[in-house]
Amino acid sequence: MPSNKKPHSADSSQRFSRKETIILIALLILGLAGFFVPKDFKIENWEAADAIHALADALFISAALGLTVDYTLKRTLVSEIVKEVSPFIMGFNLPDEFKNELHNLATTFVYKSHVEYLIDISNDSSGVIVFRMKARWYFNNISDRSQPVNFNLALRICKQVYIDRCEVLNGGVRNAVTEAGSPVNFEARPSDLVLDRDSDKHLFWKRWGPYYIPPLAAEPHAPFFWYETIQYFRENDDLTIYSVKPTIHHRVTVNYPQDLLVNVTFGHRLESDGSKFPEKRITTWELPAAFLGMSATTITWRRPPFPQEPEAEEKKGLKLRLSLFAASLKKSFELLR
Repeated sequence: MPSNKKPHSADSSQRFSRKETIILIALLILGLAGFFVPKDFKIENWEAADAIHALADALFISAALGLTVDYTLKRTLVSEIVKEVSPFIMGFNLPDEFKNELHNLATTFVYKSHVEYLIDISNDSSGVIVFRMKARWYFNNISDRSQPVNFNLALRICKQVYIDRCEVLNGGVRNAVTEAGSPVNFEARPSDLVLDRDSDKHLFWKRWGPYYIPPLAAEPHAPFFWYETIQYFRENDDLTIYSVKPTIHHRVTVNYPQDLLVNVTFGHRLESDGSKFPEKRITTWELPAAFLGMSATTITWRRPPFPQEPEAEEKKGLKLRLSLFAASLKKSFELLR
C-alpha cells in the first residue's frame, strides 16, 4: 500500500532546519539573559561580569545573524550559484550540440502553459475549406524580474486556389505589464488587425508588443493571450502551428464536416501518449507534456475518395472471374498438347 510518509531526505532536511532554528533561538535567549547580569557579579574571587557580558554579546549577535542574514543570504547565494553555474555543468560530457540545447532550456525564464486551439473547419460554396481558429494560452515567468515577450502572428497564403485573403478577427492580452510595471490589458481594435504581407514567403503577419510578464507570474494569474483568425485552404491540405517558446500542455479541438477526415499530430516524442476524445463531429486531441521551443502542432484534413457504385463493383468482380476462367482454360489446353 502507498505510504503517506514523506521521503526520508525531505524529513531529515526539515528536522535539521528545525533543530538549527531551536539552537539559534536558545543562543539568542542566553545572550539576552547575559545582559541582565549585574556588573559586580563575582564567582568566588573572580569578577565574571565582563566576561559574561562579552559572551552574551557574541551569543546574541551570532544568533541574530543566524536567524536573519544567514537564513536569507544563504538561500539567495545558493539560488544565484545554481542559476549561473547549472547551465554549464549539465551534461558537461555531452557533445556541444546537446550542451547548447540544454543551456538554452536552463536559461529560459518564460514559458507557455495550457495552449489551446479551438478550430472550426467548413466548406464554402466553391469547395474551398474555411479554417477558423481561436488560440489562447498563459505566459508564465519563473524569474524574479519582468520578462519581455512579443505577440507574433503569421498566417499562410494558400496560393494553390489563388486566395490572398486571411483575416484576424480579434486578439488581446490580459494581466501583462509595461516595462515600468504598469498593468496592460490590451484588446485589438480594427486598425490593429490589419496584417502586413510578405509576398516572398507567402505570409500575412502581425506583431504586437513587447509586453512584459510580471516576476514569478503563474496560472491562473499569469498573463493570458488570445487571438482568432480565418484562413482558406484546399480540400486536402494541412496547417502547422509553431510555438517559439517552450510550452506545457497542448490541446486541439476541431469541429469539422462528416465528409472530411481530420487528424492532429503533436511534434513530440510522447505523441503516442496523447489522448483523443471523439464526440460526434467534434474531436479533441490533448497531450499534457512539456514541449521545447519551436515545437510544431499539425492539423491535417483530407476528403476520402467516394465509394464506387454497386454496379461498378459487380462489373469489376465479373471481369476478374472471367479472366481467371480464361487463364485456367489456357492452361488446360497446354496440358492436352
